[in-house]
Amino acid sequence: MLTFDRLEPDKLLGEIRVLADTERLAQWEVLFPDALAAAADRLPWGLVNALMMRGYVEILGERPKGNVHAEQSLAWGPAVPARADIVISLTCLRKELKWDRRWVWFDSRVCSGAGVVHLQGTMKLLWAA
Repeated sequence: MLTFDRLEPDKLLGEIRVLADTERLAQWEVLFPDALAAAADRLPWGLVNALMMRGYVEILGERPKGNVHAEQSLAWGPAVPARADIVISLTCLRKELKWDRRWVWFDSRVCSGAGVVHLQGTMKLLWAA
C-alpha cells in the first residue's frame, strides 16, 4: 500500500500507455451518444479527462481508504487526435504534514506519443495513512 511515508516529492510514480481503441470509444459512445461524431477527428475532452483519472488509479495502485480529493486544477492543451497513442504519467509533486494532516499534491499528464501535453492536472489530496 502506498503510504504517506513512501511518497517522494518530485518523483515520477509511473507511466502507462493507453490506446483509444474501438472498444473504449464504443463504451464512451454508450455514455455520451453523438459525442464522438461531434468531436470529429479528435477525442472528446471528457474522455481525455476520464483516461487521465484512470491512469491515476492504475499507477497509484493500492492506496489507503479514506483519502479525500480536496482540490484539482486542469490545464488544457491542443486537442488529442483520434486513435492517438496516449501516455499518462503521474508524479508526486510535494507532500506536507500540517496540523497532523497529511497533504499530497500530484501532477498528472496526458501526452501523445509525440510528447505533446494535451492535459495537465494537479490534484491535492488529504492522505489517510
